[in-house]
Amino acid sequence: MANGGPVEHGFPHLDTVRASITALYKRLSYDTIHTFATSVAPADVAFGDIDDLHLGAQRVAREMVHHYHLPDARLIIGFREMTQAANVELTAGPEYFVELNDRFRSHRRDIGAALAHEVMHVYL
Repeated sequence: MANGGPVEHGFPHLDTVRASITALYKRLSYDTIHTFATSVAPADVAFGDIDDLHLGAQRVAREMVHHYHLPDARLIIGFREMTQAANVELTAGPEYFVELNDRFRSHRRDIGAALAHEVMHVYL
């Protein structure tokens, strides 16, 4: 939905996506971007309903830190009711606090994507 309105079909933000990718390549360079693996293995970011929520999220966060080649970055993961999917508190490090939306308690398979996004904020 767009601001509570009807669903926008197609790719309404394609220009923004293209501009963002261009800015990313300018900031990081082609060579830097290609130091990252194409993807993280699904098994490395998955955990089941019987696994401890916080320990599983910490493990996934460590995997994302490793994927982005961040030195000694430690993410503390918490869950709370919020509008957005996640939020990271950017500090001088090496500890960063990430809050995930409470909905991830029951939609654990999406935690990897949210943490990948938040860890990239730390990287940039």
